Amino acid sequence: MARSIHLEQAWQILLPQICNSQWREVFLLVAEMQLSADDMIRQMEQQLHTTFANQSELQQLLTWSNTKAIKTAEKLPYKLSALRAWYLSLAGCNFDEGVESFRKSGQATKDYQAIPLAQTMGLDEEFAQDLSDFNLLYQRMCNALSLVSTEKLANDIMAFARFYHTRLVDTILPALLSIKELLLQLDSVVFPPQQNLFMSWWRQDGGRWAAKLLDELQFFDSTNTNNETLLRFPQLLDEVNKDVLRKYYDANLLLLDCMKRAQFITPSVQEKVEVNLLLPSEVH
Repeated sequence: MARSIHLEQAWQILLPQICNSQWREVFLLVAEMQLSADDMIRQMEQQLHTTFANQSELQQLLTWSNTKAIKTAEKLPYKLSALRAWYLSLAGCNFDEGVESFRKSGQATKDYQAIPLAQTMGLDEEFAQDLSDFNLLYQRMCNALSLVSTEKLANDIMAFARFYHTRLVDTILPALLSIKELLLQLDSVVFPPQQNLFMSWWRQDGGRWAAKLLDELQFFDSTNTNNETLLRFPQLLDEVNKDVLRKYYDANLLLLDCMKRAQFITPSVQEKVEVNLLLPSEVH
């Protein structure tokens, strides 16, 4: 099938199957066979646009994620397309295909590496690594502070952390770099786990560390609260629209995987696809 499509350039057979997971390997094989995949990639991009242009709930979500990404990029040095992917990931997308794809590619050997790559679609490795590090550090912080849970500062931090870990979209992501630095300070005394070392550090430096972390969290909270233009997280999608989002995610991931598997693709074509990835129809 793949060879026949390649020889005949039978895009009218292939492209309508872009959301059919059973055709995934066919797409990848055809991409590998092209001397230049430019035309195939352009047509896949157009097919994606046509297929999802009339999905109003999805388009609203894409508009929201793009607006959030633009605002976040003013504070953090990550690619806009990767930020759009991450914001979409908060809407409840299923990442089974993405996790499997990044494992197969060799870019990730464990879930804690593969999941951030899937959330950012591999568009910005630095961003994915920061997310992976942050999640590990957050879990270690929770374990460490449980040892001093009777102290008010520890309780204040945990209250903030639990609240904001569920809404990274508004607060912790813009504060990621400075908070990560503080979490690394704590991690140096709790990993590998050394309860006595941590308790000694907490008595000597824990108060100053906790106060600084709370200042960071409260600063970004007040900044966002006073920002009248801040777009809040959209209402949760129903199961039908989650399925649309999953198909949209998988189809875009397939587009990226085809570019990776292609023998040759013009750099300008690849760059254009990555820059425009996950944009709402109105922006195209």
